[in-house]
Amino acid sequence: MTESDFLNGIFLHEKTRLPKENEYRDKKTGLIHCCVCGMPKQSSEGGFLHSSMCRCEREAEEKRAAEEAKKEREKRINALKHSCFLEKPAYRDAVFESCRPGQNDEKLDFCRRYCENRARSRSFNSGLILCGDVGRGKTHAAACIANKLIEDCELHVKFISEHSFLDNYYDSSGRREFMRELLHCDVLIYDDLGVKTLDKSGRPTGYTAFAEDLTDRCYDTGKTLIITTNLPKEFFRRAHGSRDVDRIVSRLREMTLQPIVFTGDDMREIIGRETIEALSKR
Repeated sequence: MTESDFLNGIFLHEKTRLPKENEYRDKKTGLIHCCVCGMPKQSSEGGFLHSSMCRCEREAEEKRAAEEAKKEREKRINALKHSCFLEKPAYRDAVFESCRPGQNDEKLDFCRRYCENRARSRSFNSGLILCGDVGRGKTHAAACIANKLIEDCELHVKFISEHSFLDNYYDSSGRREFMRELLHCDVLIYDDLGVKTLDKSGRPTGYTAFAEDLTDRCYDTGKTLIITTNLPKEFFRRAHGSRDVDRIVSRLREMTLQPIVFTGDDMREIIGRETIEALSKR
């Protein structure tokens, strides 16, 4: 079949077809129109008669395409969140709006604005250090950052605790593949720096070199690194007399903004008391 035969077939089909429900044939032009919007559903543009979309059909198609695009985006977002929080799936629902008000509001607002700056400029890749005592909401804030970066920017974010990192890194047979997968992301969130890589006095342990290797790789590849830690802010401002520790601190000073200190009461203790009070009232 030639192109001419194909076009003639379309022309003949359109010329002989009868109006369907909600259609009518215009007496002046002979073209079929939509009864709803009044726009033609046929056109002779291009030299032959062919079908065309009326306004109703265009709007329906645009709506269908938008809904399909929304579904596809939701699938991508869910996949990114699943990949990010493999070890802590409960954090997939963490959002700034769900944070307890009153405690560390300014810090949380800063974290939110940090995400907005990242959304506006892909060249902005400075990391963060969220520090403070246990239970002050650092990890939850980091999870909120992860979800917002995923939802607003569709970034590939990876969340891993120091315990999980060291367990996987210690397995030398699978270390190369583990590090490749870990660093195959836009933003790496490292939770609880110093829990095992440093002792209670901040001195290096046998694991410190592992954290140094990760920090070096993030530095060399320009990876955005977000850290949560129970270490005080001053820890990142002074020398420690250990090559491994000082190297980590030096790298972090260059890779991250000034440490953000989360203060206040232990939120886990507060939630525990509130739960007990609520149960006692029943």
